[in-house]
Amino acid sequence: GLARSATSFYAAFDPSTLPRDLREVYRCVVAEVPPEQLIVPFTILEAEFEDEPAYIASFLQGPAPDQPYDRLVMWVVGRDDCRLRSLASQRL
Repeated sequence: GLARSATSFYAAFDPSTLPRDLREVYRCVVAEVPPEQLIVPFTILEAEFEDEPAYIASFLQGPAPDQPYDRLVMWVVGRDDCRLRSLASQRL
């Protein structure tokens, strides 16, 4: 099951336990996420954005780290430089 909040997710999540290739992808998509903004990775897909290789990552976020998710956040991140290209969010 999915953790109820970002706080509970990160209490049990250790990115160093991911396989090396997935660990690098995870680090890339969260590179520009501010440390205080706890968002929980939900899906990460390889894609293209404006003719450049990219990751499209979706995250779950609550109004506060210890509260249940109420928003889906999507980031488009360049695969080559891990820079944020676009973002969107939608209330659940």
